[in-house]
Amino acid sequence: MSFWYVEDLILLGRIKEAKETFENMLKHSNHLMLFSEEIDFNDCNELLGNFPQAITHLGVIRAAIKLNRVLGKSSE
Repeated sequence: MSFWYVEDLILLGRIKEAKETFENMLKHSNHLMLFSEEIDFNDCNELLGNFPQAITHLGVIRAAIKLNRVLGKSSE
């Protein structure tokens, strides 16, 4: 899964699922909220590959902005 998936959920109007997915995916960062290129889900979520991964961080920022916009609209 990627943060682009969160953006797709937002476009589909599945806001609650987008928020839950976003929050769950944030749990896979390290203590500095940085992400690696890959996660080994079979070995205690070990971070693998290039680190930190800039493309993933751009995805986090894009998804957060879009999610914030739709959640702000829904509370008005």
